[in-house]
Amino acid sequence: MRISRRRNTAFRWLFLFALLCSTQTALARSYYSNFASSRPDMPKENPYKVLGINQHANDEMIKKAYRNMAREAHPDKNPHLDPSDAAEKFRRIAEAFEYLSNANQKRHYDSHLHKERQRERKRQQREEEIRRNQEQARRQKERKERKQRELRLAKARLAQKHIVQYKTLEEVKGDVVDQNGLYKHHFLCLFVSNKKAE
Repeated sequence: MRISRRRNTAFRWLFLFALLCSTQTALARSYYSNFASSRPDMPKENPYKVLGINQHANDEMIKKAYRNMAREAHPDKNPHLDPSDAAEKFRRIAEAFEYLSNANQKRHYDSHLHKERQRERKRQQREEEIRRNQEQARRQKERKERKQRELRLAKARLAQKHIVQYKTLEEVKGDVVDQNGLYKHHFLCLFVSNKKAE
């Protein structure tokens, strides 16, 4: 009776703990989904690449790169290009500059790039580990096969050592039959005449 009460109490506590954990998980999911929806939109292409600068560029460097690229890509400066292509190139440069000019968006995008690099690094580490494991398994298999071949070869050599060639029946009797006329060993006889087995 006392054991069943303890067991029931333990099950109640376990149930309450599981319920608490599932509630916490649901709350965390809703919090992070709300957080994700409040983040700034990600640009379609890397604004740093569009402006031809690296991620560590400061505001002054971003402005300078924008001015230079906008001057070069302006549709009026490129009459030899299709007007829609020139306008599209200029629009991409302006959007990249606008995105990076917003400190919150820039910080968010830098964080995104950092996480992407970490994910890529982890993916490469996993792939490298898989390659190492496959290579190790291949080497182990080769070692095992080599040992098996060596063992078969050693057995064949040992068997060859036990092959005895006799030229007369008296030689056979001397080696195979003991003093009482009983066979000492099991043996197989093969009679060869003119190099043909009989």
